Formats: sequence, structure tokens, C-alpha cells
Amino acid sequence: MEILPRFSKNLRFYATFYRIAFDCTTVRLADGWIAVTSLLAFIFLLRRDGRAKLFGLLAASVLIFLGLYALLYGINTGLLFILPMDEIIEIGIKIYCLSVGTFFITYFWNYRQTFASS
Repeated sequence: MEILPRFSKNLRFYATFYRIAFDCTTVRLADGWIAVTSLLAFIFLLRRDGRAKLFGLLAASVLIFLGLYALLYGINTGLLFILPMDEIIEIGIKIYCLSVGTFFITYFWNYRQTFASS
């Protein structure tokens, strides 16, 4: 009978450790991916390289995904309707992600057409 409580205690520890490690890693990976794709799009834009369209559209899609994900999370948890200063900053981040992502898609799509014609 002593094995079961020890097992459940270890299981809770590993579940908590996994959740903390997974949350931290996921945030870092997503932010890193946005940074890398945006930086590569910028570098290729300066060089007038055709690969700028690919990395620009990748950065745009990640920004829109992040904005929609955060928006739906705020709606589902109800945090979007409680407005402390932290949530107002989060709303600003959501608006930024959605608007900049939309701008990037239109810009790089037109850039793609311009680059293809020249």
C-alpha cells in the first residue's frame, strides 16, 4: 500500500515539472520563431532577394496565429472582460499581432507579385 502514495506523489511532481517546462519552452520557441522569420525577411528585403516573400509570409502567419490564439484564450477564460492594467497591455499585444500580421500578409503578397514581374 505504500507504493501507491509514493507513485502518486512522484506523478504529481513530474506532471507539474512537465507543465512548467513545456510552457516555458513553448513560449520561447514561438517567440524565437517570430524573431527568426522576421529577421530573415528583413535581411532578404534589404538584399532584394526573392526569399523575403517566404519569410515575410511565415512571420505574418505566426503573428496572426498568436493574436487569434491569445484572443480566444482571453474569451474562453473570461480574462478579456476583466480589465486590469495587465489585460489592457495584453489587448494591445493582441491588436498589434493581428494588425501587423495582416499588414505583413498584404505587403509580402504584393511584394511577391512585384518580384515575380521583374
